[in-house]
Amino acid sequence: MYFVDSETSETSDIIAVNVDATVRITRMVLPGMVKRYALVLTRAIAFHSSGVRKNGLILNIGSFSGIVPSPMLATYSGTKAFIDTFSTALAEEVGNHGVTVQCINPYFVVSGITAARYQH
Repeated sequence: MYFVDSETSETSDIIAVNVDATVRITRMVLPGMVKRYALVLTRAIAFHSSGVRKNGLILNIGSFSGIVPSPMLATYSGTKAFIDTFSTALAEEVGNHGVTVQCINPYFVVSGITAARYQH
């Protein structure tokens, strides 16, 4: 559907799920991952052991439409682009703290959103 024809509530729901929830959940789990890595690193140094391993993985689900803008899915496409960029930036921030951040961008999946787009 054209953005201009979309309901404000639908737009808000897409943003709430794809952007707000991703940020909130990341904020909930990330501090513990960073803290755990610091503790493991401190113990490794104290015991002169090597091979400190990573202690966390944040795996976000983006979409192909976040990489290649998709007309008729402007809000969805924009929020998925946010997830991809957010994941890349966060990976740079926390990589030295034992946390890996990745974003999977699958191709289109048949869902209520895509099915409605192609029905005529």
